[in-house]
Amino acid sequence: MCEPGLMCGVCGCRYQMDVFAAALRGNTIAVLDTGSGKTMVAVMLAQEHARRVRGGEAPRRIVVFLAPTVHLVHQQFEVIGEYTDLDAVECHGSSGVGEWTAEDWKEQIGSKEVSA
Repeated sequence: MCEPGLMCGVCGCRYQMDVFAAALRGNTIAVLDTGSGKTMVAVMLAQEHARRVRGGEAPRRIVVFLAPTVHLVHQQFEVIGEYTDLDAVECHGSSGVGEWTAEDWKEQIGSKEVSA
């Protein structure tokens, strides 16, 4: 079993673990270079949140990853699927979300842990 916040098979760099720890303590804005591992920090946070919800330590809430392009949404979704057991949904304009009704949104993300 992995330690809280750590995904099996993934070892974060020291600075990633520092950002992760800061974000667990409160609201955090992390400004890091492209390719520095911001996605992994965010995924670690999502996994830790899910662990707390599943363990009854926190209320259920959905984690939302926002990205400016369809390509980046897909990339986030793939990383979530590769490194976690989180139940995720991929949502972007190309998948027709602009036409979804309130009921569609409830059906698509109502039971999910993460939306990208």
